[in-house]
Amino acid sequence: LNRPHIWWVNEFGEVDHGLEFYLTFQRTLEIIEESSDRILVNSKAVKEALFRDVDPEKCTVTTYSNIKFLDQPSSSDDVFKHSDSTKLVISGTLTRSKGQDEAVHAIKNLLKEGFDIELCIIGDAETPFAQGLKELTRDEGIDDRIHFVGFVQDVHALIEQADIGLICSKQEAF
Repeated sequence: LNRPHIWWVNEFGEVDHGLEFYLTFQRTLEIIEESSDRILVNSKAVKEALFRDVDPEKCTVTTYSNIKFLDQPSSSDDVFKHSDSTKLVISGTLTRSKGQDEAVHAIKNLLKEGFDIELCIIGDAETPFAQGLKELTRDEGIDDRIHFVGFVQDVHALIEQADIGLICSKQEAF
């Protein structure tokens, strides 16, 4: 195609999610380096862990906020339902390694202690893990305080509605 090839790497791969690669993990990283004109990573930690020896001109740390997507729809719908509540948000693939279950349990405990609090969970809400979280919120009677919004294009519009952003993973690439 005679176009530059750019990789966007925003996870550790094996360490954070236990992913298994068709080729070895090391060979996959070599292919990324060999086949790319540029490699973008979302944190210094990812660069240090995966691309420490790659030319700094080829591998660049950047963030989502530095990237502007064309034709990105904006979501102005208010996901939170209680105007005076403290509003929290967590975004990412709904999986145990991202810690959304710990966030749900924390919200449950804070509500029991009388805190006026809500949580917005952004990510594919149709996975078995997500379905388990939904059942837990229903069983605990807190489904009016924990909102599953599914995958959204404009994450920033929802994050801007929150008072606090959560990252609960044990091995987070950010």
